[in-house]
Amino acid sequence: MFAAQTTILPMNILFSTYQFNKIGNKIAIPFAVSEYWRLIHIQSEASYIYWDGNMIEVKQPGAYLVPKGVYMGVISQDVCKINSYEFSPIPGAISSILQFYLSCCKPNSVLSFDSIIHLELYAKIDMLNRYFENPYRAKQSLQASEYFMSALSLFQDLFLKEILPPTMTIADKQRLNSFLSLVENYFDVQHDVAFYADIMNEPYNNIEDATIKIFNVNPEAIIQIRAIRQSVRLILSQKKSMTSVAQQLNYNLIEWKQLFKKINGLQPDKYLFKCSPELIKSAYALA
Repeated sequence: MFAAQTTILPMNILFSTYQFNKIGNKIAIPFAVSEYWRLIHIQSEASYIYWDGNMIEVKQPGAYLVPKGVYMGVISQDVCKINSYEFSPIPGAISSILQFYLSCCKPNSVLSFDSIIHLELYAKIDMLNRYFENPYRAKQSLQASEYFMSALSLFQDLFLKEILPPTMTIADKQRLNSFLSLVENYFDVQHDVAFYADIMNEPYNNIEDATIKIFNVNPEAIIQIRAIRQSVRLILSQKKSMTSVAQQLNYNLIEWKQLFKKINGLQPDKYLFKCSPELIKSAYALA
């Protein structure tokens, strides 16, 4: 049995509940590109999140933050309930460091916060669920929105605390945020770090120091990783050809294939076959 409730509240928050009362494989959240940011609270075990081709096992109830643009879905093998909050953050509300980390790094090790360890966050999420699941939540919409922003802020603080090294200065953080924000805007047309350094009025070495401290790669690799991650999404969601994707991201096909293998470890055709939604659905006997 599946039930969904959706309500739009202030601050462009779209709330949905997905609920299944039978054991067995099922698609709990359909596979699609996230049009908005999404905070997902999975309140059961024995589930999998499909995230840009990666299958992430959910071993206990947890919260997951999904950036806009990720190709994702949820498969559940048990009775489950999932609350989903889709939202459009105001500019600057979410750190560019966090956005890049979630969008482009391996999500299985950095994605979730569990209910056992992160008690303060889960207290906020529990209160958030009470507001949004309440039949009279429209009357409490301002308080619900405030609780949502409070939970999102705490989620971000916890995440950055985990990934930012103690040696990173405020100047490093600001520099990296600026660079990643520019990369998000221009990765599909500009691959030269000098372009970004000129806009930032920063020497290359300063930018490199910041990217290596967090991601252990140079600025060129940051741009390449973002472009190849976008490639995966375009092919999985829009069924575009490799030639078309390479051209859209301003690479020649040979260069694009070399970068794809360098970043993902497999040639594009083998990687995309391995993680295609059709293969995943077949493996779990899903329609």
